[in-house]
Amino acid sequence: MVIRSKEEDRLTQYILGGLSEREREQVEAEFFEDDDAFEQMLIAEEELTDAYVRGGLSAEERARFEKSYLSSTRGCERVQFARTFAKAVSDARAAPPPPVVTDPKGRSFLAAVRAFSATWRVAFAAAALVVVVGFTWLLVERARMRDELAQLRGEHAALVERARESERRAVAEQARNNELMAQLEGERVRPLPEDDTGGQDQPTPDKPVEQTPRPSVLAFVLTPGLVRGGGARTLAVPAGTSSVALRLNVEAGTYQSYRAVIESADGQPIWRADSLKPRRSNNTGASINLPSIPARVLPPGDYVLLLSGLRPDGGSEGVADYSFKVVRR
Repeated sequence: MVIRSKEEDRLTQYILGGLSEREREQVEAEFFEDDDAFEQMLIAEEELTDAYVRGGLSAEERARFEKSYLSSTRGCERVQFARTFAKAVSDARAAPPPPVVTDPKGRSFLAAVRAFSATWRVAFAAAALVVVVGFTWLLVERARMRDELAQLRGEHAALVERARESERRAVAEQARNNELMAQLEGERVRPLPEDDTGGQDQPTPDKPVEQTPRPSVLAFVLTPGLVRGGGARTLAVPAGTSSVALRLNVEAGTYQSYRAVIESADGQPIWRADSLKPRRSNNTGASINLPSIPARVLPPGDYVLLLSGLRPDGGSEGVADYSFKVVRR
């Protein structure tokens, strides 16, 4: 029975697949970040393979080793090498001495000593060759694994940097969208001149009234709970409108960000926005300002907007549906 320390037992259980998913992730995180921890894992793997070849594992450990470790090509290659190495060393140690032949002239002892010495020199040379080859193979194998680990670390760092860059872009885009919505909220349409303007210019047949230019961006507020195609909010979009800005009323919740997807009447997604931040508007509700939507994306027809809350683990949950109808005027 092999006696192991607590840390050696933990690494052994990792190799044999005996740890929980959380414990496996912790071990992998340790040797992913720490070269010494990775070296300890390699040593534990070599010792476990050697114990398996020499019959030093219990029946349960042997069965788990064969199920988990021998399921990979690399594991089979290491076990085959360990068996070959152990057999070569055993054969070299078990080399029989040469027979002693009696010489009538009294030279049998010296001849036997020379023959015995030559035989053991060959056996030791063979054993030394096996050790050198085995040690070289282990060095090459470890160097290959370290190269793979270094490559994985580089890929991980690149993924982290790309995620941070995407987050920075999302934050900047959201800030620009919020600024645009604030500008839209502050716009006021100036009234046309009335009859009692007290001397102001009055419209005449020769002088038509100057109409206030229609805004190129229109803002609408949507409330959840309406049915697609029936009783939906109608968005009258004048010709010449470049984009549409939507504000969604939602119930106050625990989501830090949301995702909005607009689908056409036949259920085809036509527009999407992620990482939307809510703004609390009262004690029980909040609002979400969507980025401006190009008017060409919303031709006349029925639509539904699906709002989902984004969880910290990357998943999402449906929050509300908003049905609306777009008409041109």
